[in-house]
Amino acid sequence: MATVTTQFRNLPAGLDIPDGDLVVFSGPNNSGKSSILKYIAKEPTEFDYVSPRRFDVSSEMSIEPNAEQQRHNLLQQRRQDNPNESEKQAPDPFRELVSMSNDDRQRVIDWHNHYFGALTVERLEPSNDFSAPKILADGRILPQQGSGSRAVLSVLVRLLDPRLPGLCIDEPEIGIEPVTQRRLAELIK
Repeated sequence: MATVTTQFRNLPAGLDIPDGDLVVFSGPNNSGKSSILKYIAKEPTEFDYVSPRRFDVSSEMSIEPNAEQQRHNLLQQRRQDNPNESEKQAPDPFRELVSMSNDDRQRVIDWHNHYFGALTVERLEPSNDFSAPKILADGRILPQQGSGSRAVLSVLVRLLDPRLPGLCIDEPEIGIEPVTQRRLAELIK
């Protein structure tokens, strides 16, 4: 069991947070569920936080020598608490998927294809091995995909990333139709 050691947002010091492979927090609006997740995911843990703001996704990115450092910097930004910020940007599934090893990326693609629809990773210029990647969901670039598909992919990519020992997902059901919510709940379990 973890304990909130100091006042954090609206959480009182001394609040006990249960441990477990899967811990679900439920309660009315403004009861502190998001604050608990942000507290758990802040440094020095290796957990990541997937916020409800997961509808903004990239459609392409250049391949840069410092791409892994940029990814690490974005993770550190998500862990920092800014009391003036209502929600942090969620991890960009495009950037996260591209940063994975080939085997880990294929695992995400296989899960997505089996449960949520066709996901492919291609090159913008197929005849150029150094061309930037392009990710398609059901034949469309990610920003043209529906909000539910973008929300699922953001969660799926982080959930299946073996580099993370834990993940805090705030409102995993947001923007997702009921059938897809059930599939995502099964995957989380």
